[in-house]
Amino acid sequence: MSCSSRVKNGVHLFMLPLGPQLLQWESEALLLNLPDEDCIRTLRYKHWLDRQKALLETAHIRWMIREFTDLQHAKITRNCIGRPYIANNNRWQGDFNLSHSGDWIVAALTHQGRVGVDVEKIDRFNEDIMPYALSEADIYMINHCSKVNRAKLFFELWTMKEAIDYFRMQRQRYWIRLY
Repeated sequence: MSCSSRVKNGVHLFMLPLGPQLLQWESEALLLNLPDEDCIRTLRYKHWLDRQKALLETAHIRWMIREFTDLQHAKITRNCIGRPYIANNNRWQGDFNLSHSGDWIVAALTHQGRVGVDVEKIDRFNEDIMPYALSEADIYMINHCSKVNRAKLFFELWTMKEAIDYFRMQRQRYWIRLY
């Protein structure tokens, strides 16, 4: 992948495998490059897998911003629903978002407007959650497709909605679907 800090349009998409448990020195090296508040938040996780996800997500976001924007020391904070954003920024009009599921962390960055991304491990799904996650039209489509394609369609619809839900209120346009 080439460094595309010169590219100012479109969406950059990054997929990062969670991988095996990091060695202690690897975790410590990543933590050294993070602000104190990110280190504290990451180290609050008790289980190594949750801690590693938080660490890799945070390090990945900071890498994306350094490599693909002109912001070298961005203050990243989270809104009331936990979505990260760059605080006190008037120079950059872009956005970033991330998601994780199973063994993958996925992140997206755009230089203008807003972006949403969601990834879900396609697995068996509990049909009882459909009314909470999907519209009646979506449920109708799922109920009238072949049994083989039901889970795939459910996860496709769910990830699209997760990626754009935040933006629905703000009339934003970008969403990314991964298969």
